[in-house]
Amino acid sequence: AAVDESDMHLATKLLIEFQVLTGARTGEARLATWSEMRLDREQWVIPAGRVKSDREFRIHLSAHAQSVLARAKAIRSDESDFVFPGAKGKEMDKMATARALARLAERVEAKGGKKLRPHDLRRTFRTMLSRLGVQPHIAELCMNHQETETMRRVYDGHDYSAEMILAWDLVGSHVASLRNGGALVIPIMSRRA
Repeated sequence: AAVDESDMHLATKLLIEFQVLTGARTGEARLATWSEMRLDREQWVIPAGRVKSDREFRIHLSAHAQSVLARAKAIRSDESDFVFPGAKGKEMDKMATARALARLAERVEAKGGKKLRPHDLRRTFRTMLSRLGVQPHIAELCMNHQETETMRRVYDGHDYSAEMILAWDLVGSHVASLRNGGALVIPIMSRRA
């Protein structure tokens, strides 16, 4: 709500929401291009050169992530192929998200939230996966983290694509529900109260 109510650049608002929906690192999302989007396959293919693991990574685009991209098309710049262009149509500044979140801090804290940093968007995505019942190893795959359990990494040849797609769809549905007021958080009072 604080992001929506803010006067920050529309591309920055969309970038923040896209990161929460995909779990992508800030640099990966900030430098996303339209040529990486395979909308017919509901997929974003991040090239190896922009991924921490130096391997191409494919992120499923939930219906809500696709709606963010549809809104981003409205601000598409002829100057570049960036999905989330900076104010001058070129690459968004490296610190744009950090500055935008810092400016929102007071409003977010007034609504009961915590001051956020760009990496907190990724942490929020991972936390949502846990709350939505996604198994930890699937959540870690969605984050593009290396499998830490040696035996699983050596012996398990399953790629878990279907499970990962379901996880991204769960997050997309959850965020859409929150945006529409359908998933209200109601504090439970203690016995003493």
